[in-house]
Amino acid sequence: MIHPAQLFEDVPSDLMSVLSTAFLIFKTHWKPLFKLTAIQTLSLLGVALVLALITFGLSATYVLALAAALQNNMPNAGGYGRHLLDYSVGISGASRLLGNYYDEDYYPVDGGDDLFNPVTFILVVLAIYIVWLVVLSLVSSLFSGAFIHAVADIYAGNEPIISKSIRHGRDRMWSLYCYQVICGISIILLGVLCLGLPIYSVVKGAIENPEAAPHVSPIIIGVLAFFCIVVVIGVALAAAAPSIVIEGKSALGAFQRSWSLCKKHMCFIFTNQFCFQLVNFICIVIMNIFLGDAPAFFGFFMHVLYTLTFTSAGAIIIVVIYMSMRIRTERVTQEDLSLEIGNHVVTADAVEMPTSKGGYSNVVNAEMI
Repeated sequence: MIHPAQLFEDVPSDLMSVLSTAFLIFKTHWKPLFKLTAIQTLSLLGVALVLALITFGLSATYVLALAAALQNNMPNAGGYGRHLLDYSVGISGASRLLGNYYDEDYYPVDGGDDLFNPVTFILVVLAIYIVWLVVLSLVSSLFSGAFIHAVADIYAGNEPIISKSIRHGRDRMWSLYCYQVICGISIILLGVLCLGLPIYSVVKGAIENPEAAPHVSPIIIGVLAFFCIVVVIGVALAAAAPSIVIEGKSALGAFQRSWSLCKKHMCFIFTNQFCFQLVNFICIVIMNIFLGDAPAFFGFFMHVLYTLTFTSAGAIIIVVIYMSMRIRTERVTQEDLSLEIGNHVVTADAVEMPTSKGGYSNVVNAEMI
């Protein structure tokens, strides 16, 4: 059991204290955090199912056309290709169904060439990918904000209320999404500079001088540079999402706010992030080894349980690191945090009231702000 005041008195400043604080928070409030994680998982699965049905309904023609093209381009298309198609689809006779689908009596030949237009097909796939990415990212942003608000509510001394946290996450959803879009575009541009240009130069040199041995050192240097820069960016932006959800920063303002808060604690943040991911990797490997021979249902249940636990723990650690930096550098109090996340704080003012004996007595006048 952990008391909210203890979170502001015993501020974690190293790896073990961060992990122990996160563990105590999870132990005390595991029920609402587990419920929020379960709602997130079910929501993502439900949205993905709806998107899959809509995608299949709108692009079934292109999917069947692609399957037919793969069948026709396979060696020995009449034999091995048909068996491969039947196996991949899972329906015996699927190749014959496609053969009938593109038969002149079943499907008109006119207009069929458009299905195999590579430009049209690529545009359709790209549009589907963008729709999936936007919708799933919005749902993830909503629940990311809800998780951060729930843990911040624990710091404020309250029991997390799922509906309130989800509403707060909805209000911050677009800011979180825009922040993620900016980060994604920046990483793509960084990848083009660090990876794309070295690969292009190596390939160009190999084409111009095929007899010379290719120099892969630019690619290796680019990979290392890309990895190091991404790690530094991840550490420097550790407080961006919490600042959006808790402090109400904009997507652009979160970058400056996170850097000003994290620049003096880079090693502290990196150590916690690295060790948490390392522990997660080790746990997954161990779990896969022990569940390799277990019944499928039991293995699935254990993986779902671990995913829920890991998601909740990850959200807790993000806020623990953020609050640790704010309490140590800015002396943030529990009342300040309550106001930032939209909670009301009761303040008491002593008011002198006349008594029947002609004197005055101090009466507390409580006001909700």
